[in-house]
Amino acid sequence: MKLLAISGGPDSMVLLHKNRNKKVVVAHVNYNARPDSNNDENIVREFCKENNIEIKVLSLKGKPKTNFQAWAREVRYDFFKEVYDEFECNELLVAHHKDDFLETALMQKESGREPKYFGIKKVNYLKGMKITRPFIDKYWKKDLLELCKIWNIPYAIDSSNSEPVYTRNKLRIELSKLSLKAKKQRLSWFKMSNKILVKKNRKVQFNCFLWAKNSFSVKSFRILHFKEEVIFEFLHEFGTDIKVTKDKINSIIDFITSKNGKAEYKISSDEYIKKENGIISIISKK
Repeated sequence: MKLLAISGGPDSMVLLHKNRNKKVVVAHVNYNARPDSNNDENIVREFCKENNIEIKVLSLKGKPKTNFQAWAREVRYDFFKEVYDEFECNELLVAHHKDDFLETALMQKESGREPKYFGIKKVNYLKGMKITRPFIDKYWKKDLLELCKIWNIPYAIDSSNSEPVYTRNKLRIELSKLSLKAKKQRLSWFKMSNKILVKKNRKVQFNCFLWAKNSFSVKSFRILHFKEEVIFEFLHEFGTDIKVTKDKINSIIDFITSKNGKAEYKISSDEYIKKENGIISIISKK
């Protein structure tokens, strides 16, 4: 059984149309954030009814005053997880496409931080769900709109997507002004960059493995490559909710490699990196 994340927009409605004769269940979230939100829900419900497809709807009331998109994503995927488990699904299909990939990659690039991967992966895992994006390397937005026209697929347009309120929306508007050739060039650059990043990440993971194999000793850490990346992985593996900057990571490296035999370094309100007997660990002082 596959779970389909269907918003009612053209992208997800093509996904629903393509899978209408398969063993699927549909999950739709109505945030009630726009006057026409119910129209989206009605389109999805009607399509599912006509094609005898099981549908689960989460209708929300109220929203946070700040960071709506982050909140919406968390709520959305928590709901998907509930439906995924209820129907014992083995895969969640999402209708992200090439334009979505490009938007995400450009946002990452503009942040100035090097990611592990530019854009959106075709397959990843979240909350115990296998998430697959069959359109991510196949269709542009315009292709999906054309398919809706050819196959006479009903869909809704989210009017908030054209409002330059969020960073992603601003990028979306800018990308819509580019020619297909220009978008393809940018996409090719990110794909080439990802090949380099994947190779680098393998080396980082190997260095993490070497350090763990040597019981996180100070001696073995000193000879590792990619120290910044290794520390980042270490903190997120053994810390609870640690947010670090590049400067803080470099300070941690200095702390670990210093000649102090026994010391502690505060990394959050109640967590510390402990150095004792040549071994590094994270301790909690709650």
